[in-house]
Amino acid sequence: MTHKVLTQSQIDQIFEPSYPLSEDVRMSDVLNRVLKTRDGVYYTLWREGQTFILACQRYAKMAPNHIPLAAWDPCAYYGSWQEAKDDLLARKTQIVLPGPADEMEAVIEIYRFVYGPETWDAVIKVDGWPAASFTTCSYIAGKCIAFTKSRHPAGTMPGGVWLNNGFTVDENLPDWTVRLAPVVTRDTPWRFHVWQIRFSDDGTLSRPHLSIQWRESSLSELLDVRARNVEELLAMIPAETWTVTDTGFEVVRDSEWRTGEIPQFADKVAA
Repeated sequence: MTHKVLTQSQIDQIFEPSYPLSEDVRMSDVLNRVLKTRDGVYYTLWREGQTFILACQRYAKMAPNHIPLAAWDPCAYYGSWQEAKDDLLARKTQIVLPGPADEMEAVIEIYRFVYGPETWDAVIKVDGWPAASFTTCSYIAGKCIAFTKSRHPAGTMPGGVWLNNGFTVDENLPDWTVRLAPVVTRDTPWRFHVWQIRFSDDGTLSRPHLSIQWRESSLSELLDVRARNVEELLAMIPAETWTVTDTGFEVVRDSEWRTGEIPQFADKVAA
């Protein structure tokens, strides 16, 4: 799969996940929860004795899950749970879930959605950037800006995470379609080189580095190799072909080894 549909409603669900009330909804599912109606107004429902009170959001710019109790204005009263439920169902009410904690978490959820949870959770690196139309990118940017302003009004740059980590614009793509970039996972074939090796008189190593290059990708990774001598290095790297030079050696391995089998990359894979 190289393309993924990403609609406005799907984007909205990532930033503010919610689900509609059904006929079998329980009172405990609704009380003291943030609710949203089809007209975009936020409500909450609480109980005082036998009376159920529906209150609406007073300050429109506040994030719905960060509204103090004093900022809700009572707007309807019900004598029973059945009466309250019938009115909420008539309003096409949805229960609002907590959603992402910050903009970075929201952007990660966008990537997880377009790649699919199973693929994304196995991703180590993305080769380049996914692409989308200007309309799609600007809509997500606007959601990021509004989201960050409502939750972190000071000390952060609204939309900054998307600016640095979001999709690139390709006007040849239809709106609400994302062209996926290649990714590196544990199963991606790789090759590696070791270079800048220097031998001392006692056989110890100086400044060894491990460079990993993934096949069919422009991505590479440079890691420090912590080895005291040549024998340790040989034990750490499962190489078969060694080219020895006057000042050291280069290791080349070009086979169907998988990224998850690189010992020096284990911590990054696990992270």
